[in-house]
Parts: sequence; C-alpha cells; structure tokens
Amino acid sequence: MMCVMSDEHIESEKKTDHQTAADDLALLSIRVALDGSLSRRTRTNRVHAGPASLVMGIGGLAVILGLAAMWLPLMAKISEELDLINSPKYWQMMLIVQPILLPPIICFGFATITPVLWYGPVVLRFAMGAAVCFPSCVVFLVGISMLDGSPPPDGFVSAFSLSMLTYFLTAGFIAVTIQLWTPWTLSHRRAIDSPLPRTGMSSLLELTGIAAISFVLFSMFRGQDGLEAMLFFSISGVLAAVITIPLLMTMLNETKRKGRGYWIAAGIGMWSMATLVCGFFAFNEYGLQGVMNEWIFILFCALWGAIWIAAVTFVCIRWLMFCDWRCVNRKELRAEIKASP
Repeated sequence: MMCVMSDEHIESEKKTDHQTAADDLALLSIRVALDGSLSRRTRTNRVHAGPASLVMGIGGLAVILGLAAMWLPLMAKISEELDLINSPKYWQMMLIVQPILLPPIICFGFATITPVLWYGPVVLRFAMGAAVCFPSCVVFLVGISMLDGSPPPDGFVSAFSLSMLTYFLTAGFIAVTIQLWTPWTLSHRRAIDSPLPRTGMSSLLELTGIAAISFVLFSMFRGQDGLEAMLFFSISGVLAAVITIPLLMTMLNETKRKGRGYWIAAGIGMWSMATLVCGFFAFNEYGLQGVMNEWIFILFCALWGAIWIAAVTFVCIRWLMFCDWRCVNRKELRAEIKASP
C-alpha cells in the first residue's frame, strides 16, 4: 500500500514539475514576444516603413532648402541695412558673407544628390530633385522682390535660372554616374526587404533622355551672359558631390562609418567649396593678382565657411537618419535575401 502511495506521489510530483516547467516556458515566450514587439515598436515609432519614410525624407529636405532660400535674402538685407558687407577688411566681409551664401548652396546640392542616389527610375529621381529644388528657387526670387520692394532687375531671373540649372545638372549627373558604377544606393525604410532594381541599359537610356532635355533647356538661354556664374556653379556642383556622397555612404551605412578616406574627402570638399566662395569675392575685389598674393589668407578664411557647411550637412543627414534612410549595397542585399530562408 505504501509503495502504491509513494508511486502516486512521485507521479504527482513529476506532473507538478512538468506543469511548472511548462508555465515557465510559456511565461518566457510571452516575455520574449513582448520584448520583441516593444523593440519593433520603438524602432517604428519614429517613421513608418514604406511611403512615409520616402515622403518625409524628401519633404524634409525640401523644407530645409526652403528655409535656406529665405535665409539668404533676409540676412543679405539685414547685412545691407547694417552696412556689414561693405567692410574695408576682407576677413570681416568673409565673416559675414560665408554664413549667408554657403548654407543655401550646400542645401541645394544635398537636395539634388539625395533623390538622384535613390534606387528608383532615373527619370523619377531627377523629377523628384526638380520638385524639391524648384519651389525653393521661387521662394528665393519672391523673397528678394518682397525685401527690395520691387521686381528683380532685368536679366536676373534668367541668369539665376541658368546658374541653378547648371548646378542641378552637374551635381545630379555626377551622383547618378557614381551610382551606375558602384553597388551603393540610397533607400528609404521599406516595408519588405526585397532586391533593389539593377542599373542597366534602361538607366543609360533614361540618362540619355535627360541629357537631351538638358541640352534643350540650355539652348533656351542662348546669348545669356553668365559664363562666370555657370563656371562657379558647375564647380560648386562637383564639390557638393564630393562632400555629400562620401558622407551619405558613411553616416547612413553602419559598415562604413569608420571609413577614414570618406571623411577626409568630405572635409577637403567642404574646405574647397568655402575657398571657392572666398576666392570668388577676392577676385572681384582685388583681381587675379590679389588672389595670387593672398591665397594663404584666403584658405585660412575658408575654414570659417567649412564649419558652416559641415553644420548644415550634418542637419540634413541627421534628418535622413531620423526618417530611417540608409545607404545599402545592392549586391550584398540581394545575396542576403537569397541566403535567408
């Protein structure tokens, strides 16, 4: 009898142990599920995946560029009223001019390059870039008219349009060329990770069509006297690409954040763009001989402008990071998706 009772007691203890283990396992699974849902929720609380990430990223750059477009005429008017720009000393003039000019210039390049480095069709990318930049150009022209109390001078609108078109196409063509010859591309946060479209013959045909449209647009400005402005903004487009593309490849890609060469290239580009502005004003004020005699001093003054470029670029990239944009390797992403079960 005692043997039977002991056997029953042992069986009941085993059942109790099994039940306790099952309960613990259930609690553990619930906790893991809750932790996973919370972590996913914290990751997606900022920006929803899909179109929201795309629209917020591009729309935010449009807002930043619009603010920069209002900043330029407003600060130029304030500086004119306070007689700050017409300083007899060159370094004092550059101390005021660089914070006024450089933020809109780098913002325009950033707003051009970002959509062009996206993975969509080439025509759509350039259309997105134009949709971001064109309203800010209108804001700039309207701001000048409102602050001056009169329409812009004759020929100013056409010269400004030619300059911005040169800047837009230079930066855009460099960005799309780099994307065609490298596996790197920008992507917003997508709801499903699927292989990104390849760049092939269709992309080249689209790029050829855009080049033809660009030729037609430039032919509309035939006879326009703006060679110096076109040269200035074409160089600005090249430097904007040198600044923006390496930073996008490093700061939006965790595997490349320690790439020292990318940071050095971006820093040289920032200093060069500021030097371009300082040299342009020095050339207009003192001529070529003055620039050659004081080039070391011009490089030193450009450090102040490089700081402003770095600050504005950091704001733009931080916005893309907030919107969960990233720089991905198309080949690696395709291989990871194929290897995943």
